[in-house]
Amino acid sequence: LTTTPILAKSSVFGLQARCSQKSSVQTWSMALAAPTKTKKSALQKALQKPSGALTVSLEYTHRADKSQLEREILSCQLRKEKVASLWVDRHTLSDFAKEQAAAKGDFPGPCPVVLQEPVKSKEDLEFVKQSGAGAVVIDAEGENAAELAQEAEQLSLTPVWEVQNKHEVDKACEAGGNVFL
Repeated sequence: LTTTPILAKSSVFGLQARCSQKSSVQTWSMALAAPTKTKKSALQKALQKPSGALTVSLEYTHRADKSQLEREILSCQLRKEKVASLWVDRHTLSDFAKEQAAAKGDFPGPCPVVLQEPVKSKEDLEFVKQSGAGAVVIDAEGENAAELAQEAEQLSLTPVWEVQNKHEVDKACEAGGNVFL
């Protein structure tokens, strides 16, 4: 396994940084990417650079004082600053995904948009797909986690397994997981 730690820093203007790099630091939550024979998703490519370079993803939490236009401008600015991925909440998912999709064919191209809260149902997955995001978080301890991950893949969404311990990593691996948070 290759490991890619992710760090969440303190919130600044509603943003939190998630950084990935090759070395491991105890206070960081880990994201692991297992070797796979399948094609890598856009999220996997964004988080793991072949050179091992540091990648930075940002988490945005809805703020009532920000308009849709301001969120779209922020999304554009973050893409141009080469943010690896955007982790957003349910309230802003569509705004960020729509703006990123508009950058297809441009340089820099769109970055993956991830719903930051774990999905709990097939309806949640359909909402994420309709919003235009490319990945979802699956809670490995959830009752139907394996089924949700399989349904996510059928919808062309990358499942990101949220794990807290070795048991949860094993459970996710048995279900075919290869991206972990």
